[in-house]
Amino acid sequence: DVCEKLLREEVYHQMHADSWFRRLTEGNDEGRAIFEKALTEALADASGLFDPADEADLLDRWVQTVTTRFDEAGLNVAFSEAKPAPRDTHSLDFKPLWDDLTRTYREEPAATW
Repeated sequence: DVCEKLLREEVYHQMHADSWFRRLTEGNDEGRAIFEKALTEALADASGLFDPADEADLLDRWVQTVTTRFDEAGLNVAFSEAKPAPRDTHSLDFKPLWDDLTRTYREEPAATW
């Protein structure tokens, strides 16, 4: 079944991400500082995946999950800098990516997803 395969693959991706998270948080001070800076910068983009008007609860749960993970690892990540981006504002890279990611949907508009 496709769903079962996807769920198994997600478990693999989570294990891979966890192992890198541990490596980067348990490494030397320089690597840890670079990781903290990168996480702080990435949070603004990541939180932009949620629409606070429609997904406030989901955003709150995500913030709690990552904050707990960062705290347990002793990371100093400035989460307050994370601000959702407007849904209609995209970089120049977005259009070709969107076209690629939505190609199947456009090819089968009557399909049920």
